[in-house]
Parts: sequence; structure tokens; C-alpha cells
Amino acid sequence: MSYFRTSYTTLQELAKAGRYEDVAGFLVLARHASGWAHGQFPPYTLSGAGVNSIHEKAGVSEEVARGVIERLKEQGVIRAASVEAKTALRIARWEISQGALDIDLPHALVDPLKNGTADSALHRVRKRRQANSAYASELTGVSDKELALDALMVLLGLYRNTKMCSYGGVSPLCIKRIWEVQSQTSKLGGIRWGAEPKTDMTYFHFMRECLGYTYTQKQKTNEPSKEQKTRFWNAWKTMVETGLFYEAVSLYDADPANNDQAQLVATLRVNDFHAGAAQKAATDPSLLRTLELHSGSRFAYYTPASNDRGEPEAMWVILPEKRGALVGVWRPRFRVSNRDTGAWIDQENEAISQMAARIESAAPSEA
Repeated sequence: MSYFRTSYTTLQELAKAGRYEDVAGFLVLARHASGWAHGQFPPYTLSGAGVNSIHEKAGVSEEVARGVIERLKEQGVIRAASVEAKTALRIARWEISQGALDIDLPHALVDPLKNGTADSALHRVRKRRQANSAYASELTGVSDKELALDALMVLLGLYRNTKMCSYGGVSPLCIKRIWEVQSQTSKLGGIRWGAEPKTDMTYFHFMRECLGYTYTQKQKTNEPSKEQKTRFWNAWKTMVETGLFYEAVSLYDADPANNDQAQLVATLRVNDFHAGAAQKAATDPSLLRTLELHSGSRFAYYTPASNDRGEPEAMWVILPEKRGALVGVWRPRFRVSNRDTGAWIDQENEAISQMAARIESAAPSEA
């Protein structure tokens, strides 16, 4: 397997103590837990990782890593492997006790890429300047370790709400980039959609899901405080600016904000600027890329072609009909190689191929 399973509830409980290194250290142990059952021990119960793994993969000193192990033992989420555990799995060092395994995470969350071209997600979060310049003045009372924990927990919340087949990334009911359709006019046998992006938008329930450990008992409503909002958006900046998440401009059959039955139709354009801003550098399938390869710029255009978001953006594309909604869906760079992701690739390629063929066949031939 190229992914592992762990408990979001357990991770949230660990976060309440306010220690980034404890959550990161537990993730290292969970990543190295066997995904198979061994005798009486269920999957993801026995881990062979130890102090050195936490030191290297969480990016903390050996002394801090030893402290992490001791605190995790005190909190009851790990205990030294019993004789029975070592008999079942010779390399076992720890028995992990956690809640329901309700979140799938890629190994790349913890492990650097094998070719050495990219840090793990944990290292990107740790190395990042924790207070973004846009929010620094509002975060003077929050420590770098707290901000690193915010970023890590937002990262985990995003993965928890990623469903590739349903959304093509993170649920737009958690976070999205708003795209506003400016015009819809008949052209080339279809409808020319003109659209511009506006801003990122999230929901209070998602803020609370990610940063619930910052809420006090006195906060009886779901609305976060001004500081909590700032901490969330500061953490979100880390996700985007380190390239851990990028945008896929997507067509839905209805606006998911107003219709919980809305379905993803296809990805129109991939804005993966860390892989190269030009559309040709994007590796994920998209309608604009397919149309460009087949027909040049006749059916679609994105301004400017190599935009790194330092300039205004706009897009037009010929689509078969007026019905639908554009949504900027956020997509994880490191994806879980599970059935959902595998099925999504086939689903996307088929939807894009069919739509491109429909658009091209409806247009009059060029003179």
C-alpha cells in the first residue's frame, strides 16, 4: 500500500495538548504501522518505528523525539510491544491504541519522495515561515509551534474531506475558490462561457473541524473568533504556497453550495503552479488541455497562459450547454492511491474525452 489509515478523532485529541511534535510523531508511528492483521492484532495496530524515525521524519531533535514517545505513552495511544505482539510481528516496537480508522493518508505525508525531488508534507509544514506576512500583525500572541500545529491540522482536515470521484479534490462545502460566470453566448455550435475567479471561501463548520482544539468550553456557537479565523487562513496560506494543494477549475451540473445532489462533470483547467504554471505542465487531465492538444486555442483560452497568480486571471471555454456551475476545487498534490483515486482517473478521462468530442463535432469546420 502507498497509503496508511489512522484515526482523525485520536489526532484531534492529541492536538488539544497544543504540541505539533506529538501529532507529527504519532503520524510517523501510524505511517509505519502494518496495514495487515497479525494474529490477534488488527491492521494499523503494530508499528516498527521509533525515536530515530520521529527524529528524521517529523524533523525534530532526538531529545524531542524521546519526549514525544513518553507523552504518547502517558496519553495511552501507544505502549511497548508485548511478547505476543513481537511474536505476531517481529519488528513491532509499539502497540497503537486509536479510534476508528476514518482517514486515509498518503505515505508522502511522512516520507520524502524517493527520487529526492520533494520534501514530505510534514517537512514542508515544519520548514515554512509560520506567520504569513498578511497575518503576522494579528498573530503576535500565537507561537510558531501553535501555528505549525494549525497548518498540520488543516492539512489533515483537508485530507479527511477529499473525495476524488465525488468532488475531484476537497469537498467544495469545506473550502473552494469562487468563480463568477460573466457571460454565456452562442459560439462554434456551443456556448461560450466567460468567467473570472474571485476569492477563496470556507465555512465555519470546516474551520471548527480543523481547529476544534482551539475552541473553549465557553464557545457555544460554531462561529470562530477573529483569532481563530486568522489562524485558519494563515494555515491555508501554507497549504497553497508550499504547493500541498492546488486548484482544479471544475464544472458541476449544479451549484454544490445550493444543491447537495450536485455532481462533478469534469475538470476544466488545472492551476498547478508548483508543477509549472503553463497548462502543458499540468499532469492531471483537463478539458482545456485536451482541447488545446486537439484544436489549439479555438475552443478555450486562459489568461495569461503562464499565470502564477501575480496577474489577473480570466477564462473562456466553449461548453455544450448553459447549465452548470464553475467551482475552484482544491486538490492535494500527494494523493492516496486507493480505489477512489483510481476510479476518479478513469471517470475524468472518459468525461473529458466525451465532452471534447462533443464540442469539436458540433463546431463548423474551419475554412
